Amino acid sequence: MKSNCYVLAIFIFLALGRAFAFTGIFNCKDGAGITNPRWGNDSTNALVLTIDLKSPSPIQAVGNYKVYFYSVGKEANTTESYYVFMHTPDWVNGYTSQMFIPNSGSKWVGANPYSLALTYSPLKFPPSGTLITVGATVHYGCSLNGASDLVCNYCPMRVYTKSP
Repeated sequence: MKSNCYVLAIFIFLALGRAFAFTGIFNCKDGAGITNPRWGNDSTNALVLTIDLKSPSPIQAVGNYKVYFYSVGKEANTTESYYVFMHTPDWVNGYTSQMFIPNSGSKWVGANPYSLALTYSPLKFPPSGTLITVGATVHYGCSLNGASDLVCNYCPMRVYTKSP
């Protein structure tokens, strides 16, 4: 009996919270890209890595954003990463899950290209000047199919640079 109450509570939470399931259409051939990785400081003088993201429509979410060893043609897993900024997709560029209209797109139109700047700790990076890979999966062109199935185009991308 207790387990039925837990299942009901979870169902109510998901229904009222407008939880969305990310599903996607793999699409890397339509011009989506990650460019211009640059190291710097934000307004509080914290260290930041900024990347520019572009796609046919504005970037709406970013996931699997990490810095790992230099590798051409080999995808690294999280344990091989120097630094992980985001593992699961997070909304960016002004988007939230409440902005999507069923069987349509978003009420909001973000910037394209979009610059994403996140703070980091230099203690987790290899020596300065080491060739590294910056990777991210971008989600764009999202639409809400039905009440809770959010479908996006997505593309895992990478760019190579030197560590700070």
